[in-house]
Amino acid sequence: MNNPTPAADPGSAPRETILVVDDDDSVRRGLRWVLVMDGYQVVAARHGREAIQIFQEHPCDLALLDMNMPLLNGWGTIAGLRSLNGRLPAIIITARPDQRNIAREAGVELMEKPVDLPLLLKRIGALLSKPQGDAPALSRLRHSLYEAH
Repeated sequence: MNNPTPAADPGSAPRETILVVDDDDSVRRGLRWVLVMDGYQVVAARHGREAIQIFQEHPCDLALLDMNMPLLNGWGTIAGLRSLNGRLPAIIITARPDQRNIAREAGVELMEKPVDLPLLLKRIGALLSKPQGDAPALSRLRHSLYEAH
């Protein structure tokens, strides 16, 4: 498990904590670096099951996750996380634009790969500055938890 990473400037108050979930080590490290440099605290997980376990110990303000992961894909991970916090804002990063309608219904942001980092930071800022409502479609997702094959 990963401990929260301190904000880039130790003299300033840390901003929100973001949970980064991706099975690719280089993507996870890269996103962590970008987010820490922007002042966020970061916890990271290699897959969805680890993310849910980490979230139980380190509640986060936002989840940023890959769609295709072993053990539990992005939708299953979001459903598990939102069973712990129904208002958790989330952004899925995927190469599959066919997921856009599902994301909209579930109240989840979707960004296509390759990720535009300035846009990602802008979306994170927007999500963290507004209150989040419960996403009704996620209650349906919770029942199936789309396990990865």
